[in-house]
Amino acid sequence: MTNKLKNLKDYFKYLNNPIQALLFKFNIPKKYTASIKKRNEVFTLNNNNTINSLMHALPYLDNDKFNEFKDYIMQIDVNKKILKLKDLNIINNILNRIFLEYFMIGYWDINVKNRTIIDIGANVGDTSLFFAMNGAKEILGFEPVKELYEMSVKNIEINPKYKNKINLVNKGVYCKKGKLNISMDSTKNYIDKQDSYEVEVITIKEILKKYDTIPDILKIDCEGCEFDIIEHSDLSMFNDIILEHHSNMVGKKIIYLIKKLKIQGFKIKTHDVFNSDFEDLGIIHAYK
Repeated sequence: MTNKLKNLKDYFKYLNNPIQALLFKFNIPKKYTASIKKRNEVFTLNNNNTINSLMHALPYLDNDKFNEFKDYIMQIDVNKKILKLKDLNIINNILNRIFLEYFMIGYWDINVKNRTIIDIGANVGDTSLFFAMNGAKEILGFEPVKELYEMSVKNIEINPKYKNKINLVNKGVYCKKGKLNISMDSTKNYIDKQDSYEVEVITIKEILKKYDTIPDILKIDCEGCEFDIIEHSDLSMFNDIILEHHSNMVGKKIIYLIKKLKIQGFKIKTHDVFNSDFEDLGIIHAYK
């Protein structure tokens, strides 16, 4: 079953009025009253772009997070410049929205209270802010893409309550120091038309030494570089590693990455990501 067909079936599975929703997706009519199956929830949408966010997360949402999700959807519908999730502020654009939906679904489900985190692939600052909001003591984030780094700085600036917990660095992380040519496939439709460009990268060993950081939690989401980092680095000093793997991007089997983590003393939990086959794309929590 293709993702498009699965997404189409979700309209009929989760909505009482799926035909109206699909018409609204194409701006026919101008308004849509969403009626959610198995819930006493009815609300009206005026922005046809909102339906994509609704259906992106609805099939994976826990019941206890629905009210928070509904509030988020209504903020998108009126096109608020700043989105609010609990007491977190995020600039409203498509990249920020995608990652906010990740959080509401609960992929990054880990206790971070009073802990130190190295955030590899800080993206728009969303993960660093999410960890800070949930009680992390200190976050050291690395984002090599200039546009994403600059967006993350803006997001953190509008969250004064948490900004002192977060230190962002405009560099990538890899298994060896130097320069690395990175793919822009996942972001070029949003921020950059280039297929790739060169960035500066450092190693985890250098991070621990240069920034005098305690090795506690390591988060990795770097569009494929997780394989080289884990295969060629000693990460056994960390207590938790949470990462999104991209086997589909690098053509490597996830079993070898999991095996390396187990050799370094970690137990493994796995989570699917939306409609993807875990063998291609998924979340791994390595813990002790």
